[in-house]
Amino acid sequence: MEKEKLMKKLLVLSIIATVFLAGCSSSVKELNVTTKPIEKPVLVLPTADTLNLKEVEWFVINEENVEEVWQRISDDKKDIVLFGLTDDGYEKLSLNMSDIMTLVQQQQAIIGAYKNYYENAEEAIDNKNEEDKAKKEEESQKKFWQLN
Repeated sequence: MEKEKLMKKLLVLSIIATVFLAGCSSSVKELNVTTKPIEKPVLVLPTADTLNLKEVEWFVINEENVEEVWQRISDDKKDIVLFGLTDDGYEKLSLNMSDIMTLVQQQQAIIGAYKNYYENAEEAIDNKNEEDKAKKEEESQKKFWQLN
């Protein structure tokens, strides 16, 4: 009795498995591959401010002209304030300004390289999209002539 039940179950399972397998074999469809244009990367760079430096008037004060410079500043009705640098300090200030200018030039070169990269990428994408469009048109023409 148990053997009969087991046999019936196996028979039902094999029928179900056959139906599932047969259903899978007939569901294969043709794969259609489509392409679409590649989106261009958007390069958004803010414009840099224009550097407008204010004119700075420097006075070189030494032992011989200290009275003259003080009188000149007083005549111009300016407050007398002294910011002092030694000759070594002035040299370091000049070297620092030179380092700042070098850094700015490097940053400009980097920004220019990014700009060129993105502009060239846009051109390459445009060219690729045109090639894909031409291939699509060629394939559709082939299919059209094959159908006729």
